[in-house]
Amino acid sequence: MQNVGMFIFGLLMVYIAWWLIRAIRDRVAFEVEMGLGVGSLWAAGFEPVLFKDLPKLISGPPVILWTGWVLIGFSISMFVIAMLSLHRSGKPTTGWENTTELTGSGIHGLVRHPMQLSGIVGACGVILVNPTLPVLVLGAVSATCFALGVQAEDRFDIAKFGEPYRTYMKQVPALNLPAGIWARLQAQTGQLENM
Repeated sequence: MQNVGMFIFGLLMVYIAWWLIRAIRDRVAFEVEMGLGVGSLWAAGFEPVLFKDLPKLISGPPVILWTGWVLIGFSISMFVIAMLSLHRSGKPTTGWENTTELTGSGIHGLVRHPMQLSGIVGACGVILVNPTLPVLVLGAVSATCFALGVQAEDRFDIAKFGEPYRTYMKQVPALNLPAGIWARLQAQTGQLENM
């Protein structure tokens, strides 16, 4: 089983290397940060396969472990929803991320960067599920890369979409999902009152 895990981890790291080389070649800063974030997150997730029996930093109640699994599930769900939203609304020319239209509906109407948010939430979940020192370090690196990717992607999208993106930035929070949901509810309540 460990050999299969190592093989899968190796394939994932080859993909990350390809992603990073392409992003560096194309000089797309947020893609570099996203690639580093995803690579660190995958390394944190595969830590039990790579290093056996490392001591846990904390050993708390089972609710901590289950909270971690819930965060990981939420992270994966948000990532899939964000990909589908980009593919459907962004009208990509190649792949799923090279959008030609600004996407402000669905999950992108609640937060501007649901993929980065899913990475940060996933990193927190992995840390709670397996709180070892390597996982803590890799999770922190991953979350930091995703957070830095938000600023770089905002600059990229302003250059790509111009003033409509600046307006979108004022209307939709970068990562604060509860604030985005609240703003959406307020807008819908206001629309109902105006009818």
